Amino acid sequence: AVVLSGEVGVDKPERAAFQAAADAIDIPLNEVVMIDDDIMNVRSAVECGMIAILHTAFDRTAVEIQSLFDIEGEF
Repeated sequence: AVVLSGEVGVDKPERAAFQAAADAIDIPLNEVVMIDDDIMNVRSAVECGMIAILHTAFDRTAVEIQSLFDIEGEF
């Protein structure tokens, strides 16, 4: 699913933007994992009950995703 802020009328870090994305994939907000490079978006997502990862480097983000989802392998 693709959710465009211009189409839904809200931007991150507003809760409504996160909710629109969760609704688009029919998953409860507290089960959504959001990866972003903006700490304010990550912080807001966590405050909304989401799982959020701050992306700063590919290798670090990959390790966090692997750990979160219990995935083994190389990226």
